[in-house]
Amino acid sequence: MTLAVLEGLEAAGVARPAPDRRVRAAFLLANDLAVLLLAPQLEAVLGEDVLSADGMARWAAEGIDVYAHGAFVGPADTSTNTTGGERR
Repeated sequence: MTLAVLEGLEAAGVARPAPDRRVRAAFLLANDLAVLLLAPQLEAVLGEDVLSADGMARWAAEGIDVYAHGAFVGPADTSTNTTGGERR
């Protein structure tokens, strides 16, 4: 993901503002590229080609859930975390 794309998503209210936009954009890009680079290994684990239409739909559904809701459960408090963002 490019910095300009991330800034556009933030401006549209789709992405939370990042404390370090360059790192956030690079992190998201690395996640996207990892699917392409690891497609054979992912297929071996999932039993489905992640680059096929069905595989992409399956992968995207989980990716959207993780990006929108997170993968981990944190402390119940709502204090500010160490990166400056709000805990959810």
